[in-house]
Amino acid sequence: MKKIFASCYLFFSIALRAQVFAQEEVNILEAAQIPLNRTVETIAENIKFSLQQMYPEIKTFETKYNDKLKTYRAVFEIEQNKFQVSFNEEGNWKETYVEIHEDFIPNKIKEGLSKSRFKAWEYSQPTLYQRPNAILYTLIVNQGARTYLLEMSKEGEILQEVMQE
Repeated sequence: MKKIFASCYLFFSIALRAQVFAQEEVNILEAAQIPLNRTVETIAENIKFSLQQMYPEIKTFETKYNDKLKTYRAVFEIEQNKFQVSFNEEGNWKETYVEIHEDFIPNKIKEGLSKSRFKAWEYSQPTLYQRPNAILYTLIVNQGARTYLLEMSKEGEILQEVMQE
């Protein structure tokens, strides 16, 4: 009987606190004349929390929504590297795309390139793609009129060579 009473008391006190908090939240938003849209606010908080966990050094970022892809994209820079971090409609991380500054290309990628048939070629546009189950680097390499897009593993192995026209 005591357990039932304690459970009921706990349930009603939580419900009462939630109702008071919800009322205070609505009053604050009404006073500021901001329309309450819990879905958007929840997504924004999920994105902000995820970014703070993944990249604690960032202070500001811009968020864009792509209606066609149904994704949110946070855009920011860290040490001359340009980040685009994608989230699904619930605000959960999907993938990261980073335009890497030449000074920050991982050594394994440089070593892999130096051991390949492209070692004497010029390279540009180093990019990192990160998804939950994969990390992939890409580079554009060219020599004269010949240009290739290289896809490389994080270990520096060339996975694919795509000739560019």
